[in-house]
Amino acid sequence: MAGASGKAAFSPWSSSDWLSSEGLSRLGCFLLMLTFNALMMKSFVTSIQRLGTGKATVANFTCNYLVSALFGYFLYGEVASVQWAVGATLMIAGVVVVSSDLKANTKQD
Repeated sequence: MAGASGKAAFSPWSSSDWLSSEGLSRLGCFLLMLTFNALMMKSFVTSIQRLGTGKATVANFTCNYLVSALFGYFLYGEVASVQWAVGATLMIAGVVVVSSDLKANTKQD
């Protein structure tokens, strides 16, 4: 959502007047972008506290990558390539491996 809001806020525009309806809507999109980024950072810090830095980073990066692709497809009609799909599959496999390692470590404790 932050990416979509940022794209709307910073895309080329026809008016340079910030008090126009276009300027105010872009300001609103900019504020939404900041809000969504703050929520993402809060979630990331919480996951670091629960999972550790390495596992939280892998999971966060993969989720952001996949969600960005979904929003790109549904909001902007962007289509992912075969290379992208292979890379996404490998990242999901990596998250599964990291998660299974986490479960194995907690059972040992």
